[in-house]
Amino acid sequence: MSACAGFISESLQESWRMQYIPEAMVYMAVAYERLGKCEKAEGELKGALTRYPGYAPVWENLGELLEKLKGPGMLMSTIDAMLHTNPSNAAVLNAACRIRATKGEQLDAALADCDEALRLKPGDADALDSRALARFRKGNFADAITDANSALAANPKLAGSLYLRGLAKLKSGDAPGGNADVTAAQAIDPKTAAAYAAYGVTP
Repeated sequence: MSACAGFISESLQESWRMQYIPEAMVYMAVAYERLGKCEKAEGELKGALTRYPGYAPVWENLGELLEKLKGPGMLMSTIDAMLHTNPSNAAVLNAACRIRATKGEQLDAALADCDEALRLKPGDADALDSRALARFRKGNFADAITDANSALAANPKLAGSLYLRGLAKLKSGDAPGGNADVTAAQAIDPKTAAAYAAYGVTP
C-alpha cells in the first residue's frame, strides 16, 4: 500500500505517469481487501471512480467487492451503473460486454453492449473478441467463429480470439481445425488456456 500511495502522490505532484494512477488505486483497494479492510477498499474504489469514471477495472473491482459483501447481483448492477455513467464510451461498452461474458451472466445484455461498442468503433478487434466470447457462451458457435475471424483479421496475434475460435470449431465437430487453432493460440500466449479455464470456458 505504501508503494501505491507513494506512486500516486509523486505522480500527482510532478504530473508524471499519471495514466497509471487509476491502476495504482485499484491495487491499493485490493491490498486493503486482502488485509480484511473492506470499507477502506470500497472507499478507495469509490474515490477512484470520482476521478476516473471511465476506467472500467475500478467498476469491476468495486462490483466484485460489493458482491462479496452484499451478495449476488451487485457486480452486474455496478456494470449497469458504469454504462449509465459512460453511455457513449466504446471502451467501457466493450468492458461491460467482456465482464458479462466472462462471468457467463446477462449474455443478451453483453451482446447488446458489444453491438453498441462496434457501432461506435466499427471493426474494433477487442469488441469483436468480446462478442465472440458472449456468442460462444450462448452456444452460438458459428457466429462466435465469424466474430473471431473478424477480430483476427484486425489483429492476427490476438491469442484469445484464436483460442476461442478453436474451441468453437471443436464444439462444431471440426477437431483438426479446432486443435490447430488451440495449439497456435498457446504458441502466442501459453497462459491463454488457463485464462479461459478460469472463466469456465474449456474444450
